[in-house]
Amino acid sequence: MALRRGLQSFWAAYTTSLAQRPLATKCATGIVGTILGDLIAQLSSHALVTTPTEGGAARVMPHAPTSNAAVLTKLLLDQLLMSPAGTALFFWGFRLLEGGSAAEARAAVAAKWGPTMAMNYLLWPAANVINFKFVPPEQRILYVNIVA
Repeated sequence: MALRRGLQSFWAAYTTSLAQRPLATKCATGIVGTILGDLIAQLSSHALVTTPTEGGAARVMPHAPTSNAAVLTKLLLDQLLMSPAGTALFFWGFRLLEGGSAAEARAAVAAKWGPTMAMNYLLWPAANVINFKFVPPEQRILYVNIVA
């Protein structure tokens, strides 16, 4: 019971903060979610945990943002454009930041991109249908960080 009350209290404070200071709350949510996601990934030895981008794709069809056509369009944009490009950029940029050469960065992408995208397609299409169809836009960053 105490845990439930604590979670309800936290949720009330979070939604109040989201309403009063949306940008700061979303930034803090993204930072905390990224840190927790990284910690969980490191502790579980899984390097395939990623956070999908939020923003432009979520606003493709502003007149009916949760219609089936809008959800499908957002899903296709995310899974066919944003995820493949973002994943490649992540592996390429990370290898360069580690001090690797451009050739080593290309090799890292070649070695890691396929398996990462295979795992991505097991989770994110279904998670994003839920996200785009049912999760209020102001709570999407929280949702994707929980899923990640």
